[in-house]
Amino acid sequence: MDFCGQGNRLLTPFHDQQSRLPMMRQTRENPMGAQKWGSRALWMVLLCWLCCCQHAASLSTSEKIQFRSATSSDIDIARRLILRAKMNPLSITQENLVVAYDKDYFNDDNDNDLLGFGQIRPLSDSHSELASLYVLPRCRRQGVGQLLIETLLQRHDEKYTPNDDSPAPEVTPVVCLLTLRPTMPLYEKFGFVEVTDTETLPLMLQMEYKAGQALSKVLKNEIVCMERKSPEGG
Repeated sequence: MDFCGQGNRLLTPFHDQQSRLPMMRQTRENPMGAQKWGSRALWMVLLCWLCCCQHAASLSTSEKIQFRSATSSDIDIARRLILRAKMNPLSITQENLVVAYDKDYFNDDNDNDLLGFGQIRPLSDSHSELASLYVLPRCRRQGVGQLLIETLLQRHDEKYTPNDDSPAPEVTPVVCLLTLRPTMPLYEKFGFVEVTDTETLPLMLQMEYKAGQALSKVLKNEIVCMERKSPEGG
């Protein structure tokens, strides 16, 4: 590692003072160069500061977010929000829905703790669907959606993991989803890949996909189907 361009030798205060003399002369002789160097240094400081702030905000958000199985009150709120977002609210069930909430605001009579929600619902013995994923506008771009997806997949995998109380299932369902093409990178982080042959999917998902394709032509935003194999590759 180099320190101030002096190889592996640390500078003493004397060395530091001596090394500044040529720089001071260059500064007096070329003030524009000094200004350019100062601008670069300022941008580097600002960039480091922004990175630190982003890391701190992400850490703060992840520490505040907790998850719970949906209550009947959560279902009513979720259906209203999904309908307002022009999504299908009929598939939302209390059995499958998981809610992300802010632990700092949680109490039995307070609905403002809700940050977002989503579900993985069974479609057949071989397939499940990650659906109804929604994050409140004021909570977006804070990592809520990623934590919600991670929690949903973790709960799904644990459900089909054998333990002392339950034997290994014969089939671990493949998790599928429908999304817009620009959002694919988010799901690719969790092992989802695009499905090219949708005829292998459950009939219900095929129908949703075809309906989405027709709508996407009007909205000019392509819809895609993705799937994630089980962690064991089954």
